[in-house]
Amino acid sequence: MLEALLVAEALPEDVPEVKLTSVAVSALLAGSCVAWFWILARWRRGEAIVATEPRRPVPWRGVEVVLIIGFLMALTIGGAVLSPREDKPLELDDFATTFLVGAGFNIALAAVVGMLLAVVRGADGRDLGLVPKLPDDLVVGGVGWLAALVPVYALQVALVYLVADERQTHPLIETLVESRRIDVMLVAVFAAVIVAPIVEEFFFRVVLQGWLEKRIAPEGGVEPVAVDAQMEGPDATAPCDALGPLAPVEIETPWDAFRAPHADLGTRPNGPNGVADGARSFHGWRGILPVGISSFLFAAAHAGTWPDPLPLFVLALVLGYVYRQTHRLWPSVVLHMLFNGLSLAVVWFGVD
Repeated sequence: MLEALLVAEALPEDVPEVKLTSVAVSALLAGSCVAWFWILARWRRGEAIVATEPRRPVPWRGVEVVLIIGFLMALTIGGAVLSPREDKPLELDDFATTFLVGAGFNIALAAVVGMLLAVVRGADGRDLGLVPKLPDDLVVGGVGWLAALVPVYALQVALVYLVADERQTHPLIETLVESRRIDVMLVAVFAAVIVAPIVEEFFFRVVLQGWLEKRIAPEGGVEPVAVDAQMEGPDATAPCDALGPLAPVEIETPWDAFRAPHADLGTRPNGPNGVADGARSFHGWRGILPVGISSFLFAAAHAGTWPDPLPLFVLALVLGYVYRQTHRLWPSVVLHMLFNGLSLAVVWFGVD
């Protein structure tokens, strides 16, 4: 999908859509630079780019992850590598049928996996990353998208020129360029901009990366502790003269402590090595490895369109970092949707 930005390159310069696309792309690149200045400023001040929001370790186990991700990788890589290549774009009817059926299957698969994890392992909405936090999820996804634009597309453009003879264009791009029909575009939007980001982020970030974080950094999970269980005996609910009433509402659980305003501002909490007691620590390789592994497999799942896996690996690192900090599905979905939507928009408005 990333090669869509290069479609307008071979078109006449006087086409209005091409000029509009060029202005829009320039504005987005400028926005990306502004986002990076903001990120570097926060980094220099020692502030977190995205505030960490701890959660308990996910309840599913390695056997489920291996089966789920293995099945998904077999479907995606097998379908891309083993399917015969056509000399021309897919026929319109075949295109619509293929992508609609594929999108429906992927949504059904994600729904079934989510329900099985809930029934078999007791996963709830927070474990599955489904509980939204608005407008934070939209802001984090939008800023992450702007920040990722420059490195991802710069690498993509460089690779396309280096391996121009070996380049493999996505059938969706070929069909859109050939047809220019609104019904085909609507199918592409549904399959690539809505369904694909939700399904891929659920499997690669929530299911896979969530489990990797539990295995590689098991000390990172924070289990909400009931305040009533902290004391036993007849005086358990008696107020302390020196400290005031027990269990003030503002810090009733570890969750609430990390939702305080200072956490949203990214300041460093007090505690050993600058990390609050019980908070998830992402320092060193333990914090990087889960993001790296999930990003590598995500890129490998797109091996059918070369050289997309390399810039997609960079994009996946950003997606993985956003999920690691928020542990919610929706910020990464918003970021992913914006990337795919931009690619389709350039194809649609950049071709006459």
